[in-house]
Amino acid sequence: MRRVATVAIVLIATVMGAQFPAWGQLVAPNPNVLITSRGPLTPLGWYGFGSIACAAVSPMIGTIVLGREMTLSEVNRMALSCFLGPVGWLLGPLLFPDPVVTALRRRRKIRRRGVRGRRAAAVSTFRPVA
Repeated sequence: MRRVATVAIVLIATVMGAQFPAWGQLVAPNPNVLITSRGPLTPLGWYGFGSIACAAVSPMIGTIVLGREMTLSEVNRMALSCFLGPVGWLLGPLLFPDPVVTALRRRRKIRRRGVRGRRAAAVSTFRPVA
């Protein structure tokens, strides 16, 4: 019953939408304000667009060059370098230090004596009191 109701509602909406398609597109009123075009982009605007593009693309290129996923500190340093240039090169290691990576030591397998070994050791150290 639920499917029949859903199909009926969709069918009614489709028929109503087909009969009055122009009602969904209202004509915008004529603006009374004079719209003027803006001048060319300022150097600061170009710097902003370039910095954002550099911060977005440089981690992708770095991942391809390194052949591995970059660490968070490497990505943050790249973004800082994109926005601040040489100042970012100096501030990057201070704000985002390299993660400390240590090698894991392998555990040595400890040989455990079986039940017989324990019993044998216990039997061999046992001395009856005379």
